[in-house]
Amino acid sequence: MVTARLNSASSNLAAGVYSAYGLFTNLNSGVGQSRQFTLSATVPSGPASAYANTLLSLHPVAYWRLNETNRPPPADVVTNAGSLGSIANGLGLAQVSQGNTGRVGNCFRFSNSNQVVTYLGSRVDVPYHPALNPNNPFTVEFWAMPAQLTTDLFCPASSLDASLNGGNSRSGWIFYQSSNSTWQIRVGGLNGYTATSSGGTVQARAWHHLAGVYDGANTSFYVNGVKVAGPTMASGFTPNTNAPFRLGATTIPNRTYDGWVDEAAFYTNVLSNTEIAAHYYAATTNNSGYMAQILASHPLGYWRLEEPAYTSPSRSTLPVALNLGSLSPIGNGIYEPGSVPGVAGAVYPGFGADNVACGFNGGAYIVVPAAYFNWTGPLTLSAWAKANPATDSLQTLVGKGSTSYRLAMDGSGYPRFGDGAQAVGDLIGPNRIDDGQWHQLVGTYNGTNLEFLYLDGQPVASTSSATTPVAGNGNDLWIGGNSEGGASQWFNGVLDEVALFTNVLSAGQVGQLFSSATNVVSQLAPVFQAVTRAGGMLNLSWSALVGRTYQVQYKTNLVQNNWNPLITVAATNATAAASDATTTDRQRFYRVVLLP
Repeated sequence: MVTARLNSASSNLAAGVYSAYGLFTNLNSGVGQSRQFTLSATVPSGPASAYANTLLSLHPVAYWRLNETNRPPPADVVTNAGSLGSIANGLGLAQVSQGNTGRVGNCFRFSNSNQVVTYLGSRVDVPYHPALNPNNPFTVEFWAMPAQLTTDLFCPASSLDASLNGGNSRSGWIFYQSSNSTWQIRVGGLNGYTATSSGGTVQARAWHHLAGVYDGANTSFYVNGVKVAGPTMASGFTPNTNAPFRLGATTIPNRTYDGWVDEAAFYTNVLSNTEIAAHYYAATTNNSGYMAQILASHPLGYWRLEEPAYTSPSRSTLPVALNLGSLSPIGNGIYEPGSVPGVAGAVYPGFGADNVACGFNGGAYIVVPAAYFNWTGPLTLSAWAKANPATDSLQTLVGKGSTSYRLAMDGSGYPRFGDGAQAVGDLIGPNRIDDGQWHQLVGTYNGTNLEFLYLDGQPVASTSSATTPVAGNGNDLWIGGNSEGGASQWFNGVLDEVALFTNVLSAGQVGQLFSSATNVVSQLAPVFQAVTRAGGMLNLSWSALVGRTYQVQYKTNLVQNNWNPLITVAATNATAAASDATTTDRQRFYRVVLLP
């Protein structure tokens, strides 16, 4: 084993993982050699902040301060050229191949060469937005080129919510390349599919223009500029209300497409037969002006897929989000591309000078492996958030999905907490948090029926009806999004000081945490927890802030002007204690004072 130490020039190395070289000299032969190794630079295990010390005294299993500053490379952003703008930018996932020759310019290649139905692989996800999922007329169009004929259904594009009604819903729409060498579009609702339209002939390694139209009552399907099915009645259609707009796979999630996709567009109106045919022919007759012709029809979303090849970074080079909880070193997270560690963190005095946090732009996250965090019993989940204005879309701050625990912000900016698929739904706070200010969010669940949601140290929502057993799942824990394959739910804002406990923090402890950060005087006041007498001693205990000093004082009667000092105690835990020997005084009155 070799121990390496950094010299003084490296004393301010940012926390993270680095590739490094060590130089060695063989003392016998005098021959010099070099070896490459991985250097992990970490922050001190005992963070110097009142908030961190108070939180650690409550024994979290995981605590990510997010105070690293080493940044990963940018995310694989897929640009929306439609009128909805950057809010509908997508994210290339699972090493989708880019920069391929497309029908117009470049295109993306999705891969599932073995035609595995259950496989969720390369794809593009556009975060859910209600404007892309109307209950009114819409048109979807794109170009697709299959790599091969298939023996089952595989999906080049979808916006489908299959999470409702016990997993039986199919709300939204989906395109398939089918096993009988035809194309399909399906639309559905809460009870399954409501209409299926098929047509056209699939040819391997040939471009096909596909367009699906919903006129408010019926669907029509076009292949290569020609209507091949419809109008087909779609009674019972309901739009997707949760899942992303996805290219390359279903949002169920499965059936990854094997082939190329180009020039995908979404409109909130019915394109006419003439317009659809013109778009098809434009790829040949007006290739250089194709974009202008599509934009003239006013798409809300238009993903040209012109992005160049993107090289995914090696996992070993991505920065580490250190876990300071009791499971450490297990439970470290990974800053995924696009996350921005090192931005200004929560500014309250209890976080210490120069506190930093991690920024999220609605398409990035921190991933923590799932193996040690699939708890179904009592827990507390805590985070500080500064959210950008709500986007009408559910955003997950931290969690493991709909069958496990999560903190979120709904489309109107209100905080949410849930654990498991409870019949009563998630707890929702009464005050918005998308105001650009820092807020503390804490959710607790007792493992049987009680859930509480706290905002800025105060309880704001609760239920005693969370009686559905928590199923849990094998998902990774994500900070900044939802790890469920059909969701994403990216957060847009800044997160700090994320913690997880396998017990329920009391209201007093939650308030104490908030106070340790903010120094709010009304919540700093110590509160007696117990007064007991044993063996000639009177034992006192009270709520305390770690690192603060308290003085126990007494009087023999309340008419007395002054209190007498008894003992001074430096708190090392969330509860402090002192004892007083029984005296000949007939009575004594006690108080505890928090010293400056």
